[in-house]
Amino acid sequence: MKHVLPVCIESHAFSPADFVGGEPALDFANTIAGWNGNPRDWLDGYDSLAGWARQAGVIPDELSAALRRQAEIEPKAAGMALRQARSLREDIHEYFCAIARETTPDSRVIESLFSRWRKAADSHAPNIKEGRLVLEPKRKALLLGVITDRLAYQAFELARTVDTDRLRICDGANCGWLFIDRSKAGRRRWCDMATCGNAAKSRRHYERKAGE
Repeated sequence: MKHVLPVCIESHAFSPADFVGGEPALDFANTIAGWNGNPRDWLDGYDSLAGWARQAGVIPDELSAALRRQAEIEPKAAGMALRQARSLREDIHEYFCAIARETTPDSRVIESLFSRWRKAADSHAPNIKEGRLVLEPKRKALLLGVITDRLAYQAFELARTVDTDRLRICDGANCGWLFIDRSKAGRRRWCDMATCGNAAKSRRHYERKAGE
């Protein structure tokens, strides 16, 4: 099911604090803040998408710069690529939220992720870099949709391999971010203790004082 709450698009300067998912595909889903409350879309344009992808390690610096230049030349194509990226983001969030809640994802979402993965695989070729097997976009794939292709591939691979016992949805109000709990105890509740965790503590303290 697609997002039913009205989403406000706002500019955002991404920082390391925004990359808490533990996997690029989850961090991409987390480019909407407040999924379960007041959703704000931090991808306010293709330039923002390319900048986020660079910081997330999805694409290298030089490719990010090239895509930004291309987006300026082809604004309509950039707008379409951004819409496709946002659609993938909805599918990623819906799929992994269902898994985290131990429910079966909608068949439409499963088929969508598979179709996107297949397209992404077809647009890449294997190569060896520093002794590691990597996938690199074919020359014809150096288009504005390459970010979505790479994220689609990563999301499908994560869906195949994720440790479901460690997949979490942040308990914070006005959050709903996804993350992999890699803590030793496996009891992490918040995307970030410094934000949602402390906010929850403050809210409980206020409620307790009000009750007294």
